[in-house]
Amino acid sequence: MSSPAPTRPMKATELLARVRRTHFGRLASPDVAPQHAVGCLLDTQEAAHWLHISHRTLERWRSTGSGPKFHKFGRRVIYRSEDVVEWIATRLRTSTSDLGRAGR
Repeated sequence: MSSPAPTRPMKATELLARVRRTHFGRLASPDVAPQHAVGCLLDTQEAAHWLHISHRTLERWRSTGSGPKFHKFGRRVIYRSEDVVEWIATRLRTSTSDLGRAGR
């Protein structure tokens, strides 16, 4: 009998792609509205697309702590769609003078 071929270590990108496909069931698409993509993972470009902002703005918010929650896998930054939706909900205002919870 021949021995099975040795398995090589999985690259981080392959692992992340497998997790995105299997654990969360589907990949996020920038064309899918955030409220309909619960359980999806987004990279910085996809999250910025959803928010209709530049990826650079999202990077700046990440460094100042004013953007949505995120996860780091090595150098890769991933946003859960639920966290982006939750962050959007915290920005709801009733008037231009409404400062939200932070101002009360």
